[in-house]
Amino acid sequence: MVRDHDVPFKTSHRIAVKFVAECERRPSDPRSAVLREVAVAETGRAIEYDEPALATLLSARHFVAVRTTPGGPAPSETRRAITASRRLLASDGEWCEQARARLAAADTMLQRVSAAI
Repeated sequence: MVRDHDVPFKTSHRIAVKFVAECERRPSDPRSAVLREVAVAETGRAIEYDEPALATLLSARHFVAVRTTPGGPAPSETRRAITASRRLLASDGEWCEQARARLAAADTMLQRVSAAI
């Protein structure tokens, strides 16, 4: 039996392509059996998952959850990005208010200097 992380990326990709094609060709066959057959044909070793585990791995929810790289869609990454963005927004807001105050002070000074001329 092969664990999923023991298979090189290119081999995994070939297995995935053939797995999808075989599942489309044989929709009534258990996906776990199709995966096992495709893996054996590609690597000489079986990749074993039971149907519930394979269904979880192939689900959109799992696909999203495991993408935790910066900018990824995983909820944990999205929460981190939102928190960081809110901090930046608050910082930018403070800078903007300070800049407006400096501009208002400069305008007041310009008005005074202009009036004195």
